Amino acid sequence: MTNAQIKAKIRTGIGSAKVDQLRQDGQLPAVLYGHRVASRNIVIPHNDFIKVYRQAGASTLVDIVIDGGAAVPALIQEVQVDPVSQAVIHVDFHQVNLRERITARINLHFVGVSPAVKEAGGVLMTNLTDLEVSSLPQDLVHEITVDISKLKTFSDYIHVSDLKLPNGIQPTAKTTTVVAHVIPPRSEEELAALQQQPAATAAAADVPVAGKEEKEHAEGTGATAEGATPPAPGKKTE
Repeated sequence: MTNAQIKAKIRTGIGSAKVDQLRQDGQLPAVLYGHRVASRNIVIPHNDFIKVYRQAGASTLVDIVIDGGAAVPALIQEVQVDPVSQAVIHVDFHQVNLRERITARINLHFVGVSPAVKEAGGVLMTNLTDLEVSSLPQDLVHEITVDISKLKTFSDYIHVSDLKLPNGIQPTAKTTTVVAHVIPPRSEEELAALQQQPAATAAAADVPVAGKEEKEHAEGTGATAEGATPPAPGKKTE
């Protein structure tokens, strides 16, 4: 399979003013780094990156071509997003060695219909949304499909060992780790108890602590605890 390709240029300008100008011109500042290779500041077309990112995600190789040179295989390592506009403002690419195994996280894509949900009214519980794996970079895939139609009863579970992983990909989690299961719906008694819980909590907060008002009154009037003898005027107490 041919990797998606991104054309880049070496970025020489530094400083926030130059970076802001790049973004205004539709360019995206980025950095390319890797094991035993020198980091390089690059700039790529913003729209080209968005298109490739939607296709590749963070677990598929892309080819970075810098100034018309040879393609460099890399993973999209980190994407920085503006908290206000939600626009992508910076990208980190991790250059990889195609002969060395790496660890990466692959998104899980849940498909199908669970009979335990549709027919028994259960609630689907997904314990994992992605899976950490070990593989050669070129063996990575965009996502792993999880078929929840196997969850027919509340006693059924999908474990890591049940996932159909492509050749060359090995999970780093224990094979007994639960990926998904279905829990029974709440009974009417449980729902009623949950509705009453906030009211009971609020009522408990309004109940005065025993002796609290008496203690505050005693402190305000100089009274002593019951049975204690007040000190004589002018006499020092220890």
